[in-house]
Amino acid sequence: MEKKIDIAEQYASEIGRINDKLRELRSGRFAGYNGNGSSDGFLENKIDELTNDLKELMHKIEYRQDSEMDFILKP
Repeated sequence: MEKKIDIAEQYASEIGRINDKLRELRSGRFAGYNGNGSSDGFLENKIDELTNDLKELMHKIEYRQDSEMDFILKP
């Protein structure tokens, strides 16, 4: 089956931002869990940011809206 759209390439910026936040969570770069006092933000905030980023990305894909790179590269 042929791909109609390469989401990973087209939305690389949005996916990269989500991956960065997941990497921060994985490495413990958040505050509010087991006394962790990081300046990178509270766990609840990171979860909210990820939820919003995923919703935004899904909306862009479902409605075939431009990615951030598409917007930047438009003539």
